[in-house]
Amino acid sequence: MKKQKETRVDEKKWSEEVSKLLSAQELSVELPPKVVGDFKVPVWWECQWRRNRCNLRTCRFCKMMWTNEAKFTDAVTSSVGELIRDDELSEETGRISPHDIVIDSDVDEITDEEFAEFLANEPPEPETFPMHRRLMSWLNPIARYTFVKEEQKEPWTSTEAYKDLMWYSMLLPSKVYRQLSTKWEVSRERDDEYEQEFGRLETAYTGYVIRQCVFYTEQALLELTKLHPPFEEVLKNFRRLKPSILALAPRK
Repeated sequence: MKKQKETRVDEKKWSEEVSKLLSAQELSVELPPKVVGDFKVPVWWECQWRRNRCNLRTCRFCKMMWTNEAKFTDAVTSSVGELIRDDELSEETGRISPHDIVIDSDVDEITDEEFAEFLANEPPEPETFPMHRRLMSWLNPIARYTFVKEEQKEPWTSTEAYKDLMWYSMLLPSKVYRQLSTKWEVSRERDDEYEQEFGRLETAYTGYVIRQCVFYTEQALLELTKLHPPFEEVLKNFRRLKPSILALAPRK
């Protein structure tokens, strides 16, 4: 009987291949854009759309969110115009607290003429855009289904994957509409350099957010299919939509 040849793994070569795969995976994770054209993108923009905000004392957006929450407490009056300048707090590191909040009530109200002009130049309704309709036709049944399952306290509705799905999938329609409406506005102002520059900035950053929402939605669905098989069909339908969504947000 012939003795089978023993197969040995070249450990060094195997380690090198694994390192290559890990490096490729790391490279596939998209980092936030630091600059768009001549515009330096503020770091705090990330907290506007992420499910888990930084809550840092130096973050402009997180400070503003604290203000919104504190407005309804006895310690703060119900003023409007809660935007806080970055220099109103020290650069001390750490998390923010309600004591860090500064209220600015000096806000100009919009006039009737300004509001009428705004309405005249307002983009079409979301339903006007076929891509938005397709996305909502995928999302609406999921929202109804998951609402029932939350009421029934299904265990998977308390997972991080489920929370990510609810956050990022629900955020997608608004970001898709924002991208579509910005493109619509820019197309009407081809001779306006400011509008064109604004459009480049807006579509670049919103495109990044759309790609991230698609990524996190898909990852959440992949996790949920292991916990609840009906999500397999949801994932399959989402992957059919995915190329059309990403076509609005090409990576440059």
